[in-house]
Amino acid sequence: MATLTYSTGPAGRASGPTFRVSTREISLDLATVGPSESPNELGALNELAFRELLARFASLPAVKLLDGDPQLVVSAKRGRYVIVPSGGQLLVRPANDSQQPFAKFFVEDLPRYLDSTNQQDQAQSPAKNIQTLIGAASQSAASRAPLIPENAPIYGDIPVSRPTATGATTSSAHAPTATATPLVRRGVIYAIVALLLLAAAGAGWLFYGPNSSEPLTPARAPGEFEVVASADLVSSLKKRFVGMYATSGDSGERLLELRADGTFHYQEFGAGVSTTANRRGTYTFALRTTNKAPLIRASQLGTIELGDDKNLLCQGVTYTRLP
Repeated sequence: MATLTYSTGPAGRASGPTFRVSTREISLDLATVGPSESPNELGALNELAFRELLARFASLPAVKLLDGDPQLVVSAKRGRYVIVPSGGQLLVRPANDSQQPFAKFFVEDLPRYLDSTNQQDQAQSPAKNIQTLIGAASQSAASRAPLIPENAPIYGDIPVSRPTATGATTSSAHAPTATATPLVRRGVIYAIVALLLLAAAGAGWLFYGPNSSEPLTPARAPGEFEVVASADLVSSLKKRFVGMYATSGDSGERLLELRADGTFHYQEFGAGVSTTANRRGTYTFALRTTNKAPLIRASQLGTIELGDDKNLLCQGVTYTRLP
């Protein structure tokens, strides 16, 4: 069985950037995917070997992603990042922050991004082939007012006051705005205090509350499913089922968002509004081989049964589409 032998010698490290790579849930020859595959350290790769590895990783057949959640963990000049395959492209987020949204890259653009820094990005021309899964990256001038963070709470954004583009002080001609400013600042302070209290309550629940996590439903054998190959059928299923779903109060507060780019966001809430589970991953539409019924196979969640256009069944719990 062929294995990856990408470790470079001193000449390879001196000739250009290096990338230290390890694997998760995938064999060294990129042929087997699943939780049973132990992590492997590939060592430091030069740019040519790293690009070859990324190309092979991004081209993994979608059917293999039903068996597990394969990842590459890369350490480079920018930091340590997790990489996930997605339809010939790559989803990337910082390894030390699982709450960050994934950004989508083409294979040829990712090495340059990982070998750069934020200061270098600002000095270069604004044209970059980077797409976030929440929206296109802003290419405005530095003088534009700051945007609300992309990872704002899912149930709504906290209203914040935004500075003017020029940063000039308010003149006497804008007296009504100057009068309202203290009230806005007071509202922001109250919101920050409320968030700190909620964070403290959530931390207390996680450390001292009962362990309410439930085991995931075991995934069915891969032979019982086949990936939907028809692009028209995939497009039709996305139009029907992409959206936000939530459970009723009887089965606990759970939220499931299916996104059009093939990723999902799952949240499970404990007492009050504290979050006890927060998962992100990819999903694929598949057909059951026995009756050709469509369903969803999601990493970390297993099989999601499709009911009508307003209901899903995940891990024995019914989810209803939100308006």
